[in-house]
Amino acid sequence: MKECGNDTIKYIETNLRDNKERYIGKPFAVFTSEFEMDIRFQRNFDGRQPIKNQIWGVMLGYIEDDYYYIKYQWPFYDILIEFERPYLKTGPDFSWEGSHVLGKGRHYFDDYIVKDIEIRDGLEWWKTQEGSLWKGGELMIWTK
Repeated sequence: MKECGNDTIKYIETNLRDNKERYIGKPFAVFTSEFEMDIRFQRNFDGRQPIKNQIWGVMLGYIEDDYYYIKYQWPFYDILIEFERPYLKTGPDFSWEGSHVLGKGRHYFDDYIVKDIEIRDGLEWWKTQEGSLWKGGELMIWTK
């Protein structure tokens, strides 16, 4: 963050969009140990065959509440991470209670291997048809 002048948008663009290959093929723990901002789990991705409730990806945020960002058109990104097989956990295994708080859910997927990372403009993506689906699984975007 310091190298990016504490600019969160520049930090995300530099470390995730432009240099995402440094996390591809590595455990999610590498990502969580290097990502300097608080992580908020916004969504788990499941819904793929053969076992529909296996978690194959996550959507992360770094802001606590996207309502004001959308309302006032402040820039933010959605961070989408797809995992390699085998998928080790299922939807029912994951408890949302407290999971978005740094230190609880942050390390839940550390044993997963990162397959892909996508960064999406949160202000625009949630408005599109694609904003309801991602890589064959369901994605819910809510605006309160």
